[in-house]
Amino acid sequence: MSAADHHDDHDDPKTSMTVVAGLVGTILTVVTVVFLQALYYKVADSEFQAKVEDRSVAADIDKRADQIAQLNRLEIDEKTGRGQIPIDRAMEIVADDLARGRRVNLTTQPARGAGGAAP
Repeated sequence: MSAADHHDDHDDPKTSMTVVAGLVGTILTVVTVVFLQALYYKVADSEFQAKVEDRSVAADIDKRADQIAQLNRLEIDEKTGRGQIPIDRAMEIVADDLARGRRVNLTTQPARGAGGAAP
């Protein structure tokens, strides 16, 4: 059997069919990538809206106001004798004590006369 006889036993695929299959595969791949990218951006946009744009600015303002009010309130717990003073006043006291060379005690201790002497 010669090389020419061996060639006749197997037909080569037609070039036009190979080109068509390649083009169809390429087009399907591009369409799939574009579709998935569009889907991703749509989901990302909806997540952004849910997490950022739909948040209530009024709720953030109210939360901030509550936090500032908590820092600035004057309160004394009658049971323990512990008090809470506004943060600005506390900073003034600590700065004054440090300026005078006094030792600053930042631990919370019960006030004198509220169930025992202070240490």
